[in-house]
Amino acid sequence: MAVKKVDSIDLINPGYKYISNPFADWKRYLNTNKAKLIASISFARNIAEHIGDDNNFNVLTSMLHWKNNSLQLRLRDIENSYKEIFKDMSALEIDDSDKLVFDLIFEVAEEIYAEQGEVGLNLENKVVLSIATRINAERYMIQRISNPTFVSEIRSNQTGKLFGKFKTDFPSEIEQIKILEKVNLMTPENIHLNSFMFEPILDLTEHHLKDLYASVNALIYTEELGSQYVAASGEEKPA
Repeated sequence: MAVKKVDSIDLINPGYKYISNPFADWKRYLNTNKAKLIASISFARNIAEHIGDDNNFNVLTSMLHWKNNSLQLRLRDIENSYKEIFKDMSALEIDDSDKLVFDLIFEVAEEIYAEQGEVGLNLENKVVLSIATRINAERYMIQRISNPTFVSEIRSNQTGKLFGKFKTDFPSEIEQIKILEKVNLMTPENIHLNSFMFEPILDLTEHHLKDLYASVNALIYTEELGSQYVAASGEEKPA
């Protein structure tokens, strides 16, 4: 596969199994590669949805969207959900289980953003950037819309419905709409990793996702909504 860099194009062999079933690779490194741990949430949520496990589906959804309980979820919640969803993970123990999920997501996203080059496919990096970008975009739209009743009634396609409401409420904010439209178009297909949505992420470079991640962060800072997100303690987490 071709990996486009700033001044070159590399041809790599990522391995058939990594492309055909990355979760099989990711779940072996849940404690040693935090990007793979975060990325695996999207797969686990899809499985929970397919088997009708509404409780774990809702918990994992709150790790991928800005929900009322998102800032209280910890790595132990991932561990508990995986033990219930996957028969081969009954003995799973995730390190630092008391850590907030959003703390980890944005720590890893910042590390990926700071990396200068792109090495290999790094599907997990792309998923992490997509998750962090969408969470920040939703936070931005929810705070700008400032309509708790509207937000509480959203049951599906949260990003899309928030975006539709934002366009209705702020039709003259053309630049903001352009950025949020990119979020609505680019990130969902990278996070819903099933057989129908998996292919686009292979062709998308980290560079595009890093640009979008930075653009959404800039919206938050410009509107003085604080830093990347606010932890459960109420303290703002630094960039």
